Amino acid sequence: MVAKSADLGWGQRHHVLHYLQTPADARHDMHIAINHPVPEGTTVAHVRSALTYLVRRHEILRTVYDLLARPWPQQVVQPPAAPAVHVAGDKPAELIKRLTEEPFDITREWPIRAGVIADGDTVRRLHLVFNHLSLDDVSLGTLTAELDVVLAARIARRPIQLPPVVHQPADLARHEATLDPGKSLDHWRRTAASLPKDIYAGRRTGAEGSFAASFTVPSLLATARTIASEHKVWPSAVHLAAYAITVAAYTGEPRVAFRMYTSQRESSGYENVLGCASYPTLVVIDTAGSFAEVLKAAAARVEEAMAYAHVPYDLVIELVAQAGEPRVESELNFLNYAPRSCRARRDRFVWNAEPVSWAKSGADTYFRVYEWCDGTTLALQAMADVMGREDVERFLRGYADLLRTGVAPTFSDRPTTSVVAEVAVRSAPGAQRALVEAVTEANGLDRVDPAASYLAAGGRALLLPRTAQALRDKGWDDVSLGRLASARPLRTIADELRRAMNFVERLKKDLTGDEHARFVFVNNFEVERSWAVGEPKLPGAGIAFAGATVNRMEEMGALLADAGDVVVLKAAMDDEFAAYLGRLGAAAGRTVNAENSNPELMVTEDALNSPLLLEELRKLADGRTYLMPLGISAAEEELSKETGLPLAGTTAQTCKAVNGKIFSRQLVSEIGIREVPGRIVRTVGELRPALTELLADGGRVVVKESLGVSGRGMVVVADEKAAGRLLRLIERRGLDAPANLVVESWIEHAQDLNYQFVVSRTGDVRFETVKAAVLKDGVHQGHRFPVELPPVAAAELQEAVRKIGKALHEEGFFGLVGVDAMLATDGTLYPCLEINARFNMSTYQSRIAERFIPDGAHAIAATFGLRPSRVHTFAEVTAALGELLLDEGRTTGVLVNNFATLNAAATDGSFHGRLYAICVAESADAALELRQEAEARLQRMVGNRS
Repeated sequence: MVAKSADLGWGQRHHVLHYLQTPADARHDMHIAINHPVPEGTTVAHVRSALTYLVRRHEILRTVYDLLARPWPQQVVQPPAAPAVHVAGDKPAELIKRLTEEPFDITREWPIRAGVIADGDTVRRLHLVFNHLSLDDVSLGTLTAELDVVLAARIARRPIQLPPVVHQPADLARHEATLDPGKSLDHWRRTAASLPKDIYAGRRTGAEGSFAASFTVPSLLATARTIASEHKVWPSAVHLAAYAITVAAYTGEPRVAFRMYTSQRESSGYENVLGCASYPTLVVIDTAGSFAEVLKAAAARVEEAMAYAHVPYDLVIELVAQAGEPRVESELNFLNYAPRSCRARRDRFVWNAEPVSWAKSGADTYFRVYEWCDGTTLALQAMADVMGREDVERFLRGYADLLRTGVAPTFSDRPTTSVVAEVAVRSAPGAQRALVEAVTEANGLDRVDPAASYLAAGGRALLLPRTAQALRDKGWDDVSLGRLASARPLRTIADELRRAMNFVERLKKDLTGDEHARFVFVNNFEVERSWAVGEPKLPGAGIAFAGATVNRMEEMGALLADAGDVVVLKAAMDDEFAAYLGRLGAAAGRTVNAENSNPELMVTEDALNSPLLLEELRKLADGRTYLMPLGISAAEEELSKETGLPLAGTTAQTCKAVNGKIFSRQLVSEIGIREVPGRIVRTVGELRPALTELLADGGRVVVKESLGVSGRGMVVVADEKAAGRLLRLIERRGLDAPANLVVESWIEHAQDLNYQFVVSRTGDVRFETVKAAVLKDGVHQGHRFPVELPPVAAAELQEAVRKIGKALHEEGFFGLVGVDAMLATDGTLYPCLEINARFNMSTYQSRIAERFIPDGAHAIAATFGLRPSRVHTFAEVTAALGELLLDEGRTTGVLVNNFATLNAAATDGSFHGRLYAICVAESADAALELRQEAEARLQRMVGNRS
């Protein structure tokens, strides 16, 4: 099955925009988290099977949102698959908290999360978290009832009996596309024109914080219904009138405006569609007159809301902006919780925890009326800016007394001093121009007035994400979508913009706390050789080694450094290659090189043997300059001591410890992520039983040195005969001799992945990128990016990043981390084969990706293995690649990012050389074709015609 898409439904537009406009750390306030009871005998397999069934049945549970689709954002229904079910380890509270509070990435994550607490395979507790933009209370009730039916059927091994799903959300969206909302929009245009500017203007104090309280009154249920019966209106109209009168008494404004949540199920014609069918509509009530007169007006507003509310929500937002942008940031919601009980016999007032997350939404107040079977609860959340603590309590008690006695409440005096204006912040150079250009381009406008707000200037609500993307493309940090959608002038929003940090700046911020620090890059490739000194080796596993070539890979660091940074090289860069990088603007830092260079030594060792270079590095010590090695060994610690430049990473001892494959396997087991079947072998005598056990399962087995170097230090064992050969060689050392090996099953036909993330000094973990190996007829072609993983695998990878990063920091590590992973053909992710707590090849492609690979483009990082018989110049490489070379003025082609390795091992005869490049094209297939054609041309250059 393939994904299908449709426009956003009219109601979906509210929920998607609201979710995006809320800061990420506050979005969990819009999550629905439940502990769902499960029948006796429920296993983890039953839960997985039941949820998989429901995900297949209901498209909303596998819907993501393409916010940048043209011409408008789309809902994308992905093919059915098994959702992730997280089984809690020894810290269930931590799992529940994470599932509940982490924001959903609605562009790629399904709106359902599941966690189970189990005894063995028996489920004791099922924790479900839903994104509220996909489900409301009605839909939640339907879904949980179906879950009960499916679980019971699975346990009893009988067929599932549920009625067919007639309509899906995409069907509703297609139906809405055929409707003409013109009449309803005319109503809301008139309503918008009548809105007061800001009912809380006279109450604003500028105070910080927020308050939340609830008041449960058992008698109020009957009171409201009696009033409704007397006046022949709905009980909701009674509460609407009481709310308007109470707000008017508090604000001193007779005309009250707010937003009232209204269900669209019946008016949409698709009332059984699973989704969130309620969103807020504008209400304006004039409270002049008697309670009966206000109640009559409120009843009319309820009827209007039901008659006109089914409209594209984004268009109503735009109508309000065109009406002069009155501030309507108070919401009212009625919630029917019958037949549940309020559990109170007498009036009960309760102060609730400060609503910190809600307070970030930009609202002024949020008032809810809960109707139980035996009472009513009034709940109010208010920003301290518009309502103090005492008045919150007066509001709730006064509201109840108004319904009971008919007397409007009284409040504290309104403030006599005006709110202190925000201090103007001077915008960064170019910020206003970039913002205006982004708004213009994303919305197809001819002209944008920076004195107007985004919406008033003609910006479309649904194009807010595309505008933010356009701003990112111009090199600026994301503007808050909530602030961009507000009534603030664009020039005021521009004051908040800052240049987006690039990869190196982010790394500096994480490791030093200062994104403006200076790094001295020491790109000591295969630092593992230093860590592996004295470690036991596999027989014959490390024979091939091209030290001179590998040592010159440090030249890649020239394309990683930022302006002001320094790169230490073994030798000066080739003039022609330097000129090429200069034309591209690819090398921003400056290079220094060792005056004493030995081809067989790493760059750090050359630096330590070069007094002139050491003196030059000492002059850089200014309190904000750091050594940034690929990895830290004793040599880098010595270089730090010799130059007075502190290391940006942790100790060599810690780096060696966490880079061991044994450490990786132990960590995977401890943190509870999926591991490849295997064993840790400490001594030679433990190898034979480990091989016997794993080979008995069928398939091949791989044996790896714990501190093996970059693809070496490993042996693939195909069968018992091959195992016997290996054992005969290694057992000569004695069964008690140390081995320090990892033995694992070989996952056939798996896709190799490499991802990297950063663990900061303070323990924050930040994901950077993931790349996938490219094979052609079984031959490795390089790594491609970007990579689209299946949703479940993507979620599991992010979970692995968080867990691994946390565990590494607890070990004392901070720095950049590269992790090798595998994606099996059945979609199973093995998220950690080994941890490389150092730079990796992906690191050296990060700044290239930012500078030269635009959104939508694809790239393959390629290594061209060549066999020259003489030294070749960069001019010859340029001529061989011809029009394929990514040069000045081009956006696709072959970008050479290391030339020194081509001739590093040059001798009088033929030798092994390498050329490293990034092949950039408009599609993944085109990038692979480009890589293959480039290889053919380079092989012809060195005389290989095959």
